Amino acid sequence: ITKRIGRWQVYSTCGSQVELIAMNISEFIDRQQELRRLESIYGTEELATIAVTDRRRIGKTSLLLKFTENKRSLYFTFFKDDTADSNLREIRMVVSGFLKRDIPPFETLTDALSEIAKICAEERTVVVFDEYPFLAESCKAADSMLQRFIDVEMRDTDCMLVVCGSSVRMMNDHVYSAAGPLYNRFRYRMKLEGLPPSECLAFHPGMPLYDQARIYMTVGGIPHYHSLMKAETYERCLCECFFSRDSPLQDETRSIMELELSPFPVHSAMMDCIAHGMTRQADIVNALGISKGLCSTYLAKMRDLGFVDSPEPMLRNSKKAALIIEDGLIAFWYGVVKDRRSEMETDSPERVLSRAMPAISAFLDRRFKLMVRDYMVREYHIRRIGKWIGAVEKEQTDIDVAAEAYDDRDSTVILVFECKFAKTPMGFSALNRLESAVKAAGCTHDKRLALTSGSGFSKELEEWTEDRGEPWLVGLEKIFGLESPDELWSDKK
Repeated sequence: ITKRIGRWQVYSTCGSQVELIAMNISEFIDRQQELRRLESIYGTEELATIAVTDRRRIGKTSLLLKFTENKRSLYFTFFKDDTADSNLREIRMVVSGFLKRDIPPFETLTDALSEIAKICAEERTVVVFDEYPFLAESCKAADSMLQRFIDVEMRDTDCMLVVCGSSVRMMNDHVYSAAGPLYNRFRYRMKLEGLPPSECLAFHPGMPLYDQARIYMTVGGIPHYHSLMKAETYERCLCECFFSRDSPLQDETRSIMELELSPFPVHSAMMDCIAHGMTRQADIVNALGISKGLCSTYLAKMRDLGFVDSPEPMLRNSKKAALIIEDGLIAFWYGVVKDRRSEMETDSPERVLSRAMPAISAFLDRRFKLMVRDYMVREYHIRRIGKWIGAVEKEQTDIDVAAEAYDDRDSTVILVFECKFAKTPMGFSALNRLESAVKAAGCTHDKRLALTSGSGFSKELEEWTEDRGEPWLVGLEKIFGLESPDELWSDKK
C-alpha cells in the first residue's frame, strides 16, 4: 500500500497483470459510526479480531482504508478465481513493500503468515485480509492456517486482525460456521448497511431533491453506485449507467446474485417472476414447474440475504401481503432493465429510456413505500411494521405502511402512512382514502395519520393541517433529514 497526496493506492498482481484500486480520501462519505466502532476495538490492549461482512460495493474497502490511513498496517486484497500461487505473490508483494526490501517467494500460506507474525511482533500493526473468502477458496487449508495464526502466533500481541468479505454465504462458510476452525476466533463482528438518504446527498451536489430521491430508490444506499451516477439528472444517470451498451451497472445484479445464490438460473427465474407480478409462492411454483419444497427453500435463502420479503400483516383482519423485491438495484434490473436488453443493442439509450418510463414510474411508486418504511424505522421506536390489506365498501384497498411504535412514555401508538410518489402535490383525496382505510382496519388505538409525498402537498391541505397538527405531512425534506421529523408525544401530556 502506498499513499500519495490525498490518494490511497492498492496494487494486486496476478501473473503479469496489475490491478489498481484507487480511492480519493476526500470522497469518503460519512461512516463515522463505523469508524468510531473500529477505533474503539483498536483501543483495546490485546489482540483484537473482527470480521466485517457486507454486500458487494457497499464501501468496506473505503472504510478500512480510511481506518488504517494513519496506522501501521498491512492490507491484503484477494480476488475471485485467483490461484493459491497468485495470492501468495500478492502477500509477498505487500510484505516486501512494507519492509522496503525484496523477500523470497512463499512456499505456503503458513510461511506467509509467519512472516506477517514477525512484523506484528515488532510493533502494533493492523492486518487486513480484504475478501478473505477468496483466499480461502484458493487454499483449502487456509481456515486452519489462519486459526493457528490467531491462536499461536498473534495471541500475545496487541495487534488487530480484520477479515472481510462481500459474500454473506462465503463468510458464513469460512468464518462463522460452527463446524469450521475459525468459529469464535473473531471476537467482534460488523455488518455494513447501506447509507441513509441524508448521507447520500453529498454524492449529487446541486441535483434537485426529487431526482436524488429517484436515484436513492433505484440503487439504495450503496456508495459505489451513487459515485457512478454523476450526471445532472436522474434520466441521464439511467442512460449512462443502465441503458447504454457496456454500462457500468449492466451486469451488477448478476454478479451480486451469483456470489450468493446457487443455482443462479433458478433463483434468477424466481426473481423475474416476482418482478412481473407472480408474487405468491404458488404462482412461482406453477410458472417454473419446481416443487413447493424447493421453492420454499430458495425463497428462505433470498429472504435471509435481504433480497426478497413480504410485509407483515398489520391491524385487524389484514390479508397476507405479496412478495416484494427488497433490494432496489435487483428490483430495478428485473422490473425495468432485463426485458430491454435487446433494445439496447439497436437503439439509443434515450429511446430505450423513453419506452421504459411507464415501468420506471410504477417501480418508483412501489419503492417509495419502502423508503418511507425505512424512514419510520430510523426516526421512531418501532415495535412492528408492515401494511394492512383489506376492503372499503367491497373494494380492495390498503394502508401503505402501518406500524406499532413507542411514544415518549413507552405507550404503543399506531402509525399509518399513505405514500405517493407522484409528480403532482398530494391533496385531500389521499387523506380521505387513508381515513377510510383506517376505519375499515378497525384502528381504535392511539394513532397518528401521515401523508407522504414525493412532490409536496396542496396549499389547501397544508393550511387545513397547520392548526390541527394532523395528519403529519412528510415530504422529501423530512425523509432526507433536511427537516426534523414529527415528534411522537403522548396524547396524555
